[in-house]
Amino acid sequence: MPSKGFITIDRCIEDWRWWGNPTAMSLWLYILVKANWKDGWWKGGNEPINRGEFVTSQLKISEELGLNRRTVSRYLKEFEKDNQIRLEVNNSRTKIIVINYAKFQDLSEDDAQPTAQLNAQQSTQPSTQQDAQPTAHNRTIKPLNQETIIKKKEDISNEISKKEKQKFVPPTVEEVQAYCDERHNFVDPEMFVDHYTANGWVQGKGKPIKDWKAAVRTWEKNDQAQRNVKQPKRKSLFEDLPF
Repeated sequence: MPSKGFITIDRCIEDWRWWGNPTAMSLWLYILVKANWKDGWWKGGNEPINRGEFVTSQLKISEELGLNRRTVSRYLKEFEKDNQIRLEVNNSRTKIIVINYAKFQDLSEDDAQPTAQLNAQQSTQPSTQQDAQPTAHNRTIKPLNQETIIKKKEDISNEISKKEKQKFVPPTVEEVQAYCDERHNFVDPEMFVDHYTANGWVQGKGKPIKDWKAAVRTWEKNDQAQRNVKQPKRKSLFEDLPF
């Protein structure tokens, strides 16, 4: 696939059910960028790869986008259900076929598409295929160059990473134990985990816990405070005797 050129994104993509979902958007842009813009061959000419198709693997996609492999598989199946793509999968590879690729990637002369490139990108798909996008294709198509696509993918990936970092993951008893050992405190890890698991990992007035280590330190302070409370002085057995 050439490293230069551009793909087109119709503004009606805002009506797409996955609009605003960073994972789905990242994967969809990846598919459009990777798809062949003209007919070609794979495996040294042994298998034809038509325009709008490309051969890959779910593992490769997950590595390049930094996504979980199961997540990639789930969204590919969702795209196939929506009739946006067709999948041909075997033990060695996954072929992704973008349905109606030509309809959304070919621009007319009115859209200032260079004539040479327009002629090179004539559609090879049957006209009876269903629409890959949910709304009519009668709006002006704005081309995006390769640098813009890469920048958008980076922005989406950064947003995914940011959300993943902000997402709270409850600790295991072993993790709490390790942290308590590190701090040399007397907090019971199992009691700590059981307590917050029972109340849905919230504290105070129903405020969700964002940092479980901070909660451990709070328990540690409370435990220390209780230990420092002065115990009432016990009388000697001989204190009240007359001698």
